Amino acid sequence: MAQPLTTKYYSLNLPRDWVVLRGPEKENEAIVLQICDQKQSVAAAIAVGHIEKGDGQKVIQAYAKKLATQPQTARGQTVFWLKHGKMEGYCLIREDATKKVMLILTVSGDVGKANFLYTMRSPYQGLVPFNPRK
Repeated sequence: MAQPLTTKYYSLNLPRDWVVLRGPEKENEAIVLQICDQKQSVAAAIAVGHIEKGDGQKVIQAYAKKLATQPQTARGQTVFWLKHGKMEGYCLIREDATKKVMLILTVSGDVGKANFLYTMRSPYQGLVPFNPRK
């Protein structure tokens, strides 16, 4: 049975073989959640918080510098692809500019096991991510 997780920004059903490592909890004005599968073959972190006009672009530029990689932007979603040895992952950024909220989703490991994240529901339609591999 899936475990439902709900915050004021989104809700999703956590598969039964996934566990919450931390959260959802408030950190620096954002709601943060860290999860992984029980085999620890994949982990994900979700952070959602309030932004002001222009903050989205600033965050994307900061991540580009920090990760030393160029983002790919499509359909309102910016993705940074990451690879370190055999480990792969990505950082996905979405914002709902009209509601002034931003989602940062990071997935690493066997990323295909995290596809349930794209069934996220939100009253902020600009936050709902789509699978960057499709």
